[in-house]
Amino acid sequence: MDNEVKGEGNSLNYKYRMHDPRVGRFFAVDPLFTLYPHNSTYAFSENRVIDGVDLEGMEFKTIHHHIDPVSKLEVARFETNYTTMSDQALKIVKGTTAGNYYVSSFGPEGRGIKHEFINANTKKELFEPQWDLQQKGWLSKGSIGNHGWYMGQGSISLTGSIYEEWDFSMAPMDRVDAISKTHDINYAKITEQYKGFLEDTRSLKADQQMVSELKKFIGSKEFFESKGETQHAALKGLYFIGLLAEYKEWKVGKLESGGYNAENPDEMMNVTIDDFKPGFFGSGKDWLDYSVLKGSEPKQERTPTKRFKSFEDQAKE
Repeated sequence: MDNEVKGEGNSLNYKYRMHDPRVGRFFAVDPLFTLYPHNSTYAFSENRVIDGVDLEGMEFKTIHHHIDPVSKLEVARFETNYTTMSDQALKIVKGTTAGNYYVSSFGPEGRGIKHEFINANTKKELFEPQWDLQQKGWLSKGSIGNHGWYMGQGSISLTGSIYEEWDFSMAPMDRVDAISKTHDINYAKITEQYKGFLEDTRSLKADQQMVSELKKFIGSKEFFESKGETQHAALKGLYFIGLLAEYKEWKVGKLESGGYNAENPDEMMNVTIDDFKPGFFGSGKDWLDYSVLKGSEPKQERTPTKRFKSFEDQAKE
């Protein structure tokens, strides 16, 4: 707030341009206007004056699903424009090509991918919104486990993560997100009697691959040149997936020593996290380390019955 310019409350400094709330407009063009020819050069957060936050060229993503309330069919789908700060944009505003610039700031609702379900007739909310990888603050529960499009419980989805219709079309935001995307794609290949990310031992190889790739990244020059958020995500990812892999390695050994087939979904639940006790690995970790795995598995049904037929569902019929 630059009160000395035009009087108290009449001039807001947005770093790259100034805003006059008396007319609801900036008096200078967006310095990134050449990258977004579809937008007004003076608009505030793409004219989303209710829920929008001006984020220096970076925004969260909202997907609006318009549903016919009678037929329960999705009839339209719209997305807000989501952008990360590209190298070209960074050149314009900072005179640098520093890479790995992560996503938007934390707005009132946080960041992530929000799915809104709209009554196609009344244009009012039909169902409560759902979020993919929501992060409400740097140290919030969501931010500790989520990063980018793919790191966290699930990933970006077509119609809401509760339905687990994953969308792998998005380019990763940084190296950690790319490693997480590969991990998620490998998990998605497990379709028959999936037992969850904690207990399904068929996902062990995917966990081991992610641990290996994160270790290589953390020891690389690219890691030290990355933004702090990327580094933090790599370290917390290595911690959690490392614990997950170690537990599953123990579980596979326990199953096989008991004469069970660790790849058989009907047999792999003969050993669970409740059977695990610290000290089996000799790794120096105690039960508090592994206790983060307990309770991390979602309790809801994996793919509940959807309350509408999406475009993807309709295409299958």
